[in-house]
Amino acid sequence: HRTLTVNHNSATGRTPSSRDHGTDDWEYSLHISAFAPDKRVVVGVPETSAVTAHRKYIVPTGSAACGVVVVEVIAVPKSTFAMPIAYLAFLVDDLSARLDVLRRTVDQRKLGPIEAHYEALQADARAHIAFLTQESKGKAHFKRSTFKKSKEWAMVATNMHMQTMQVYNGLDLIHTYTTITMGAAAAHTKGFSGGGAFRLKETLHDVLNEANRLRKPKSKEQDPLRTFDLFHIPVGLLSSASGNPNSPNKSYDPVSVAQKAWFELEIRYHGLCVQVLSATAAQIAAMLELAAKGSVHHAMVWEVVMRNNLLMDFESLLSTQGNEGGMLEDFRVACKWLESVVFTFEVSPSVTEAVSYRVGRGTNALLNVVVRVPVTFGEHLPSDLATAKKSFRVLAVLFTQGVNEMQSLAHAMHSASTAIQDEINHESFERLGHYFVRFKKIKFAHLPRPRDGYGSPFQPNVSELETMWTQITASIAHQPMHKKNVRLLMATSEFCRRLGGGRATCCKSGKDRTAMSVTLEQARLLVQDFKALNLKHVIETMRLCGVRRDNVFKNIQSHTYAFNELQRKLLPECYKPPVGTYKKGST
Repeated sequence: HRTLTVNHNSATGRTPSSRDHGTDDWEYSLHISAFAPDKRVVVGVPETSAVTAHRKYIVPTGSAACGVVVVEVIAVPKSTFAMPIAYLAFLVDDLSARLDVLRRTVDQRKLGPIEAHYEALQADARAHIAFLTQESKGKAHFKRSTFKKSKEWAMVATNMHMQTMQVYNGLDLIHTYTTITMGAAAAHTKGFSGGGAFRLKETLHDVLNEANRLRKPKSKEQDPLRTFDLFHIPVGLLSSASGNPNSPNKSYDPVSVAQKAWFELEIRYHGLCVQVLSATAAQIAAMLELAAKGSVHHAMVWEVVMRNNLLMDFESLLSTQGNEGGMLEDFRVACKWLESVVFTFEVSPSVTEAVSYRVGRGTNALLNVVVRVPVTFGEHLPSDLATAKKSFRVLAVLFTQGVNEMQSLAHAMHSASTAIQDEINHESFERLGHYFVRFKKIKFAHLPRPRDGYGSPFQPNVSELETMWTQITASIAHQPMHKKNVRLLMATSEFCRRLGGGRATCCKSGKDRTAMSVTLEQARLLVQDFKALNLKHVIETMRLCGVRRDNVFKNIQSHTYAFNELQRKLLPECYKPPVGTYKKGST
């Protein structure tokens, strides 16, 4: 057992004034411990993730004489491998079904390209399943940030972890917060020279429109394709427009071009979508485990999910310049696609069976994910969800703001690339607004609550939420031009948490900028909910001594954040790492 006491001066590098937070310097200290797990204390969410690092802090507060004990945990969600394997197994079967349909209904002479494409996809999926099955047998294995461009790891979310913050009053657990941290869902193996999936999809739609215009007048094919659909068989692209008298260029075949673009976009989509699906599955599993372990808050949130679906807030710190602009486009379409997935629970009679996933086709061409849970989890779900009488969907919102030096450059140049941030934020704002309207109709006073458990019940203050929404609305309406609007990220993350939503924070690798974001959010939660003293000191202590440096080491075998002095200076003040935790010189 090791204990480190950090006084105010050593953590912040300055002498504080007692006026700052009503406390004298001599009486303000923050204790951090690395501790061996106590079998009587549950650390994190061990049934649905593999704990890899933890810290214990004693944080002074303005409401508790002895402060609160904070346990910070980082773990690898078991969905990291389980969800991609389930998705790929479904894909193999689904492609076989598609091939059967095509061979029965389409002229064999037209099947060559699509048959070869589907068979190649199947072979690739089987190879991925074999690789991931083997990798999943390792203890707390995950996809390192250095594996981003590795084809074997293309279906796995980069550096995905479940970060948990448990708050105790003495020995009594008061509340548990969860945040998923990961690299943004992006097709690194495919590159970004032509942009990301959003731009590639728009290009495909342009080519489809041209192909439809040049279709043979008496074509017997199905209705012309006008939009990309991941699980649709593009029968309309099996014929050629060659020889069409309306075509001005006999050497250019828009149908062939559209066919190739469709196939490439389909491959890209599979890798993106399974990454956000894995993150969502991790959030669902953590919420289930916390409810089963006695969290009154999380048990009641499932009542909200049954009535209004699950809200999932993804936060992006990607810049809009260069490759990260393409990553942001990928992330955008993956989050939007998540709305086409339906989740259903299946309760096992076993008390020891692990959470598992099964993917299949649902009604209305939607994807159906069956989450099989042990009876100990099912007992804490609303009856209609536990019996599969009702399913639920996910509203994924993405709020983004670049914070690094490349974003500073884009702003200095007044680059047009920054417009994508405004588009994404406004789109998510609109969808979140629709969710909030439905949310307010729930009668929270009548929600069933557990007879026993820990923590406060989920009783949102609608009046306060309305005030917060007004502030977010103003922030969206008057977004500062060519400035880093990080206040929007803080406001939307807090708002979504208060709605019972899940939280995920992402940058390129889920390592450095993500570390700054999640520690900022954790400290803000401690100040808002428990009146922790000195926000800046709590943030810097977590960045200096907390589990995020363990995460950095797991990825690159160094405890140093990947910022140099110049990069640090160009970060917003609240995202800067403490002295001694980042690189010197160039990076």
